[in-house]
Amino acid sequence: MIRIDLGSKTRWEFRRARNWDAWVKAAVPGCVHTDLLAAGLIDDPFVGTRELDVLWIDQADWDYRRTFDAPAPVREQAVQILRFEGLDTVADVRLNGRRLGSADNMFRRWDFDVTGLLKPRGNELLVRFTGPVKAARARAARDGRQIPGDTYPWGQGRTRYTARNRIRKAQYQFGWDWGPQLTTSGIWRAVELIAHSGPRIDHVAQRQAHRRGRVEVTVTADLAAPSATRCTLRVRLGDASVDVALKLRKGTTRAEATLTVRDPRLWWPAGYGDQPLYDLRVELRGGDGAALDSADRRVGLRQVELVRKPDKQGESFKLRVNGRDVYCKGANWIPADIFPTRVARADYEHLIGQAVAANMNILRIWGGGIYEHDDFYDLCDRRGVMLWHDHMFACSSYPATREFLDNVAAEITHQVRRLSCHPSIVLWCGNNENEQAVVDWWANRDDIELLRREYRTLTDREAAVTRAEAPDLPWWPSSASSGGNLVKPNSTDRGDCHFWEVWHQRKPFSRYLEIKPRFQSEFGFQSFPDPRTLHPVITGDDQWNLTSPQMEHHQRSGVGNSVICETLTRHFRLPERLDDFFHVSQLLQASAIQMGIEHWRRIKPVCWGTIYWQINDCWPVASWSSIDSAGRLKALHYFARRFYAPLLISGIETDGRVELWLTSDLAERLAGDWQVEVWSLAGKRRERIAGRFALAPDQSRCIASWPIERFAADLDARDDVMLHLTAKAGGRSAENSLFLAPYKRMALPRARVEAKVAPAGRGAMSVTLRSDATALFAWCDAGEIAGDWSDNCVHLLPGRPRRLRFVPRKPTTAAALANALTVRTLRDTY
Repeated sequence: MIRIDLGSKTRWEFRRARNWDAWVKAAVPGCVHTDLLAAGLIDDPFVGTRELDVLWIDQADWDYRRTFDAPAPVREQAVQILRFEGLDTVADVRLNGRRLGSADNMFRRWDFDVTGLLKPRGNELLVRFTGPVKAARARAARDGRQIPGDTYPWGQGRTRYTARNRIRKAQYQFGWDWGPQLTTSGIWRAVELIAHSGPRIDHVAQRQAHRRGRVEVTVTADLAAPSATRCTLRVRLGDASVDVALKLRKGTTRAEATLTVRDPRLWWPAGYGDQPLYDLRVELRGGDGAALDSADRRVGLRQVELVRKPDKQGESFKLRVNGRDVYCKGANWIPADIFPTRVARADYEHLIGQAVAANMNILRIWGGGIYEHDDFYDLCDRRGVMLWHDHMFACSSYPATREFLDNVAAEITHQVRRLSCHPSIVLWCGNNENEQAVVDWWANRDDIELLRREYRTLTDREAAVTRAEAPDLPWWPSSASSGGNLVKPNSTDRGDCHFWEVWHQRKPFSRYLEIKPRFQSEFGFQSFPDPRTLHPVITGDDQWNLTSPQMEHHQRSGVGNSVICETLTRHFRLPERLDDFFHVSQLLQASAIQMGIEHWRRIKPVCWGTIYWQINDCWPVASWSSIDSAGRLKALHYFARRFYAPLLISGIETDGRVELWLTSDLAERLAGDWQVEVWSLAGKRRERIAGRFALAPDQSRCIASWPIERFAADLDARDDVMLHLTAKAGGRSAENSLFLAPYKRMALPRARVEAKVAPAGRGAMSVTLRSDATALFAWCDAGEIAGDWSDNCVHLLPGRPRRLRFVPRKPTTAAALANALTVRTLRDTY
């Protein structure tokens, strides 16, 4: 077996097909936009409105080529295969002037047989890409009709017909309400030459059956052989091993081997246990015992169930892992760059690490993006982050032709097999919001019955392929869905729910408190990123204005800025500077999501999961993210560390009373103390109330309740009350605050906050904050010193020091951090 990397370690070049004579250096993996950018042929499309200057790229055709040698040992093998792990998207492949074939799916592996076509030296490989929008529009024209989802609206009244739903490509690159229209072409995954005379391993997959005290793991291997032969498949998993004698036919043979792992070390979601991984090795050996090929994987042993049982409200919807019900706490994941090949392992490490630091145990891979890089899944496996994985369909109708369905079936077969060894994947889902679209969004269209039939046909095909490849994992037809029957897909009584009334209908945050979903898989509220993230892409002093053309271009929701502005005035005083406005918009976002998630955690076991929209961004933009495109944490992400903590204390005003709640996601019983301190904003403690509590495992309950008059005799008195809530039990603690009036009505004092920095060992720093008055949302900023805070955006009480931990990403000193550090509070913004 000989493998030759034809990608990153070799030389590629590109040109605009039929228009350019000159060839320009290219990177593989990569894409035409990043190659044009690296060559200085286009300006950065993130800057200003320059994105609009490069829309021509997705309608142009592009050639990529390179030459390579094929020495005698390669050419002497019985079979030579040219393998592309990813071609984006509509491509024609030629070798030495001969057409090998074509590709039309970004998410498939493409193999081309080049046996007998290789020369010793100077083989020319040419890949011609048809512009994706050009190709998609051509397919729509052949079909003779437009289908919903094929036109992208953005900004104020702008639209662009892209026909995105006609080709199997990352849908977000055609533009979204948080992303630009930068629709790429290129070789976006590895490419290699494979030469062999014996059989080789083409795919390795696994499935598990859990019994008492053991796990039966069935490993499936797709084996490609140039001719009929006999061999042995040897499979090792940890200490267990098995040999299977095989008689392979010419072509592809699927072989299976089952091993039993006794007393297994189980893989658990973050916060529920450890994440042990077993080494899986699959070997092919010839009759003489010689190794022919091998493949190595890492496998986690875990059992996953989607529990749906009728109850008083409708039907439960919860994930059960290894027999334990898991409250899912997380966020939705989109690709971390509009050009996904720019995302490095370090970027994944940062984002997934921050998810775990925020007490998340699940990410939902949204259906308008991509099947991610191997590094992403590997890190989720290691960190215990479960993945709700959509297939790559979103907010659209799709064709149901035989050609399209067969293409989708091949895509799903490849991806589910490719990812089957990752324990982090706990659920496969058909799409994002397509079921809701055919039931609600397009209900009045004349062709609605055709759209419904096409939806059912496509989803049924997805389901059949996914279940065949991953029979041990839950399947869910759509998000949101009540079960796939095209009846109330966004029901709060069954299935999962996307709740967008607060954002799209401008309902008050208190609207969250009125619904009781079984699983809240999408909801959100926008904010602006850190100003430093936007400064490089907003050019000119006159553009640093909320309603300037460039600023509005970096807000892709047509109503985004107006919703933020209007809602902000309900809760906060208007900041004096734009930078402060950005910051307060983050406090607004965090407050909204906090209200919803604390409520949905309180009503457990009615609701068993919350996944907010969204954790990350793909470019500098105002959006629903909790981490901006530069990797900077917004206020929401620090709030998430607290409202997703395994022990949550929260307060709620309801029906003229203040209720105190404790919510536990822990397996053990808890007994401890709670306390409510009543403070005036001037910094005087008026009252202390305390008591004992006991919680059963995974319990949420109200532990105390008082009439509102105990804390505020009338409406005006509410403006001067802060309730500081704490609970302690078994070495665990929880802290929260409750206010009885909007922040804008509070007479906040100007606080003087002192920050003392000291080394804390292993390069970390301790930052102790002290305030002489009540200081809300104290925010520490280390300036240009990049690093991670243990907490931030915290309330300070006079006489109560608050210690934070800061871990710089590069070595620094306490003096340098103290010099760079700034602390601002809500009162400092006006």
